[in-house]
Amino acid sequence: MKEKCITFISFLFLLLPWTILPIRTNAWALETPAAQIIICIYLVAMLLGAVFSIFCYVRGLSRSRLMQVFAAVNGIYGFGAVCLGGMMILTAAV
Repeated sequence: MKEKCITFISFLFLLLPWTILPIRTNAWALETPAAQIIICIYLVAMLLGAVFSIFCYVRGLSRSRLMQVFAAVNGIYGFGAVCLGGMMILTAAV
């Protein structure tokens, strides 16, 4: 049962970044302070999802094929979050 819960949480972390699309259809979400805050929150959530999924897979808490896929995709999301965060910091510094 514990493995299924961990796999389900990883699945939720997999879907989380896609929820930014309906949020960004609002006009207020495209203005500078709100847009930066929303993006930072999603960057942190993507990093948490990557760390959680990879940690649970490596520690052997859940070793199914589905968890392997979730760990790989969330790892890609995490790498993208680090890159986007670096771009935000670079842009703010210039």
